[in-house]
Amino acid sequence: MDGEAEEDGSATGAISVFRARVYFLKPEEGGRALPIASGYRPTLRLGPKGDDCEAFDSVVTLEGDGVALPGEERVARIKVWAPELPEGAPKPDAPFEIAEVVRTVGRGTIIGRVEEPPAPG
Repeated sequence: MDGEAEEDGSATGAISVFRARVYFLKPEEGGRALPIASGYRPTLRLGPKGDDCEAFDSVVTLEGDGVALPGEERVARIKVWAPELPEGAPKPDAPFEIAEVVRTVGRGTIIGRVEEPPAPG
């Protein structure tokens, strides 16, 4: 079941959280026309551009006021469900893309991993 979606839309499997600098493309650059807010759930593409990149479900939480307009660069926490990521990946300064289906709507670089405390349980 690792990496499969649960009925509530959440994914199971390993979760990685990292901080990143993200530039959200303007509509004329192929990006969104509307702003995004914390809780946004795009696909994250890591690795080389093209067919060799790996795509993962993610949740973006923006730092600051929690809303980003097209054309803005923001710092965000990105939670990724990625059971196949090697230990320690992604590395700081690694590039990535944020996508909605096939459309790239943002580009960024990793700042570093975030160690989240274990869930109460």
